[in-house]
Amino acid sequence: MMRLPERGRDVAGWIAYALAIVAAAACLDALAWQAWRAHLARDAARTILLLDRGDTPYRWAPRRERDLVAGRLFGSSAYEFDERGLRVEGNGETFQVGLPFAGAIDLAVYGRLELDAVDTPDAQTTLVVREALSGPMRFARLATGARMIDLASLPWTDEFGSAVSTPKRLAMLRVQARPPRGDAFRLTAARMVPMHERVYYAPWMPVAPGPINVAEPSADAVPRYALDDGQPLEAAMAQRDRLLLQAPAALFAAGVDAAERVDAAASALALRDADARPLDLRWPALALYVAALVALRLRPPRHARLRGALEAAGALAAPFGLVIGGFVGDNPDAWTALVATAALAFALSLRPVDNLPPWRWFGPPAAGFAPLATVVLAIGVAAWGHRAEDGFHWPDEIMLVRYLAWAALQQYLICVVLADRLSLVGLPQRWIAFAAALVFALLHTPNAALMLATFAGGLIWSATWVRHRALLPIVAAHVASATILLACLPPEILRSAEVSARFFL
Repeated sequence: MMRLPERGRDVAGWIAYALAIVAAAACLDALAWQAWRAHLARDAARTILLLDRGDTPYRWAPRRERDLVAGRLFGSSAYEFDERGLRVEGNGETFQVGLPFAGAIDLAVYGRLELDAVDTPDAQTTLVVREALSGPMRFARLATGARMIDLASLPWTDEFGSAVSTPKRLAMLRVQARPPRGDAFRLTAARMVPMHERVYYAPWMPVAPGPINVAEPSADAVPRYALDDGQPLEAAMAQRDRLLLQAPAALFAAGVDAAERVDAAASALALRDADARPLDLRWPALALYVAALVALRLRPPRHARLRGALEAAGALAAPFGLVIGGFVGDNPDAWTALVATAALAFALSLRPVDNLPPWRWFGPPAAGFAPLATVVLAIGVAAWGHRAEDGFHWPDEIMLVRYLAWAALQQYLICVVLADRLSLVGLPQRWIAFAAALVFALLHTPNAALMLATFAGGLIWSATWVRHRALLPIVAAHVASATILLACLPPEILRSAEVSARFFL
């Protein structure tokens, strides 16, 4: 069998490398879209299941600070939480309880407030709302002991007591009270419920890319939109946001098979809910994971390739699973925090790879040339994508210092931990850089634009690391590039720097 000359093999290797980069970029975009489709379908299915059962996605049961807006009362009254809810001791002063929710509540659909509260005739319980977060506040006094409240029937006023129109949506909802000294106000639960016992849904309406040109939603049916999945993900998300301004109660799915996706998600959710007490295997899995990390750290395999593979997997498999699985949300629970802590502690405890030169913070001048190229590339992309009317959104000094520390930790994990362990496995240098960059990009799932940006930057930074083993130029390029892109690009190109479930919030 004929063998290619050495030069030919090298050319073939670079062609394969270039094709792998193109294929990986396409797969990253497809992965982001798949996560987005699944998120939309689950969200729509969950809402439909709740409404069909006479329930609602807007319910509150204050039992701790995180159940309130800002984690506290707005006012100086003393309060406490118990098994019955929130109890506020009256001191003759007015306070407000903020009920948290995302987006806006469409009062054409969810127009009644069910309030489980105990007040006194002199408590002067009032609803305080805004139609937009930047809009004026509106007030409506409640009758003592009112439980099911039709917001359209309330006498709404502004802060000066003048009559105003009934709000059509809510971007803020607070319960205000002023119980006399010695009395107490208690809030056990609250929820926004549909105006009618049976909720009707509009047919799925396809929405083409570009400017929105859809019919106004019907007042007696929940609108449903099928977003086109042939456009960039960030553009589809921006389109969804614009539709929500028009119809806050709208349901969304993506693709021509939108209805089928939602039906499948609803079936899966209904099947899961049918199991009243599902077996929670997360804590046993965490215990096994920690035990495996301890064993691997104390007794690493003698075989270099096996050791490299297992140490890389031990350090990054758990964070990878948390991000891909959507466990990183707005308020991570204790299990998620412990998994991340265990993985980080293991990664930081690993000793350097013996057959590699020691890594340095600074390197030769050449170590900064390639990372500098990513900064120049970021400036070019920002100049291309920036729209002057959007303005710049530069971080303040505290945020910049925090991000510097976060970027240093990320690059340590990708370079010192992952890339060095891949060298033990025996991969060629270019494929070490490729694998490290791909993992780095996947850790930003499902943020499509950020995945592609980190993959492009990671290819350069990982190659620089393999060649020069200098960390600080890579960290500096990471921080500078990210800051430029996030400050300059509009949301239609780069929506945010969030990952996992936080990206969809």
